[in-house]
Amino acid sequence: MSPAQTALFWRVEKTAWERYAKGCGIRTSDTSEHDAWRHDELSQATEGKISSTKDVRTQRQYEAVMVHFAALAGDDAMVEKFTSGPEQRTAWLIRQKLALLSWQTGLEHTWDYARGIFVQMRLPDTLLDCPAELAQNVHTALDTQFRRHCKEADVRPSDALRAHKLGAVWTSRKVDRDYDPVWQRATAAVQEGVLAPA
Repeated sequence: MSPAQTALFWRVEKTAWERYAKGCGIRTSDTSEHDAWRHDELSQATEGKISSTKDVRTQRQYEAVMVHFAALAGDDAMVEKFTSGPEQRTAWLIRQKLALLSWQTGLEHTWDYARGIFVQMRLPDTLLDCPAELAQNVHTALDTQFRRHCKEADVRPSDALRAHKLGAVWTSRKVDRDYDPVWQRATAAVQEGVLAPA
């Protein structure tokens, strides 16, 4: 990473760490926890390829790291900046769709899941290595799965997206959603015109 890229990374990483530490009740000054968290998040951002900033060598790796940490920091403008290219945007959408599927099923869905399910596509070992056109096909297939789960649960995809963002627990039972205050907020926001449907 260039000096400017490094400075930007550390600024975003600091905000992400402080947000995480506060949510977990960890002191932000705990350097061993901080280092372990950063290495784990770098590994997640790069599908296990990188666990140290010293190993970030390509622009694509840098963008994947920045999108990941910007999302952790809650910096939507920074996420948008690093997902503006078609490849980066599709990779970001795939990661989001895998997270939604994990939420819906209660099982971890990673790139390895996509490779296992879509064997006929002959996907590369990592999402970072996936060509844009192939990645778009993967996103479409994952989106179809997400929508199928929504249809089976009789929930609109836009409501499910908002409920996930608000931290609701996925349930396929309408009666459970009707009495869950987080699900109520997710659906009421559309009805009241507070949020436009996604």
